[in-house]
Parts: sequence; C-alpha cells; structure tokens
Amino acid sequence: MAELKVELHKRLLENLNLAALEHASEASLKSEISAIVAEALEPVLKRAMDAGITVITHEAAAQQNTNYDLEAFVNEDFGANLMEQMAKCMGGEGEYAVFVGALTSQTHNQWVDGAIAYQKANYPNMTLVGDKNETFDDQQQAYAKAQGMWRHAGAPAANYTDVVELDLGSVEPSLAGPKRPQDRVPLRLLKQAYRKSLVPMSEERTRKNPTATGTAVVTGCLLYTSPSPRDS
Repeated sequence: MAELKVELHKRLLENLNLAALEHASEASLKSEISAIVAEALEPVLKRAMDAGITVITHEAAAQQNTNYDLEAFVNEDFGANLMEQMAKCMGGEGEYAVFVGALTSQTHNQWVDGAIAYQKANYPNMTLVGDKNETFDDQQQAYAKAQGMWRHAGAPAANYTDVVELDLGSVEPSLAGPKRPQDRVPLRLLKQAYRKSLVPMSEERTRKNPTATGTAVVTGCLLYTSPSPRDS
C-alpha cells in the first residue's frame, strides 16, 4: 500500500511538472508570469485527472478539476470571528484596515468579505479605511502601506497635537561622541575644534609635569593625550 502511494505521488508530480512547464511556456509568450494562480492550474490538474490520478486540493473551493478539496473552516465564518475579536479590542468603534496576500486569492477575499459584512451588521460605529490592501505576502510592503494609509491624496488635513518643522537645508554632517552627543561638532569646524581642545590639555599636562610632552591621539570619537617622559 505504501509503495502504491509513493508511485501515485511520483506520477502526480511528473504530470504536474510537465503540464505546468508547457502551460508556463505558452503563457510567457503573452505576458510575464510572476505567480501561479488557481485558474492557471486548471489544465494541469485536468491532465492529471485524465491520467487517472486522484487530485486533492487545499483551500481551493473554486478549483474545478479536483476530486476532493480540503477546507479547515468556512472562510466567511473565520473572517467574522476575526472581526469579533478585533471589535472587542477596539471597544466596538474606530477605524480599521484590511489586508490580503493577493486580490486574486479567493480564500483571503472570503475572509475579508466575511469580516466586513459582520462589522456592518454588528458594529456600525466601526469604519473601514480605504479598500483591500494587497501585500503580496511581503512584510516590508505591508508595513509601508500601513504607515502611509492614514494619509492619502484628497484626505483632509490631519490634526496633530504638536508639529515640528525641520529645514533640511540646515542639516550638515557632524561628529559627536557617545558620552556627550549634544557636544557635536560640524565637520567643517572639526579642524579648528581639534586644535582648540588640544592646546589647553597640552598646557595642563606641561604645567603638572614639565619633563613630559603631550601626544595627541584620536581614536574613534574620543580625543585624549598621553604623556611621554623624555630626558630634559
């Protein structure tokens, strides 16, 4: 029995790979392929079924060429449960946004549609901001969209508690140490600042030890002197 399952699995992979390559080659002549969507697999799965292979899909309710489709739950109910949990955290009011991995993903859209429908029926004081946001399962892109979604073209001016203005033309490269970062020195004045700091330190060293000379050393952000005894 185990050997039969392995053989069926191998046959399925062979059929899927061959058919997928053929389909991809034809499609690539028309447009660039960036991902496989459910519809693109229909001719592949049909070929497998015609070869006598049992096709089992997962979270593919709209797939036509399949013998069995496994679903963990009713997608709309899952979305409604997510909305109920979020509404409790928000106190039943406020704005929210929704994200899907892809606008072509039936499962993701069913989750979101179920959540929005539940919100409208049970939490009228909550408002959806914008439309569905497509992330392509890219965490950085999703974060960037979340940061910018509250401000978009045509939106009314935001009412902030404090506004800080910064003239970018006044920004210049500077040097500062980790101990006193507030005592930063603009790079254009670094040479003068170095000489100015060195003179009093050298004088102090000489006053305490007339037979020593001060050797200035710059290490990273630190400036200090090291006495070097010398015969007079």
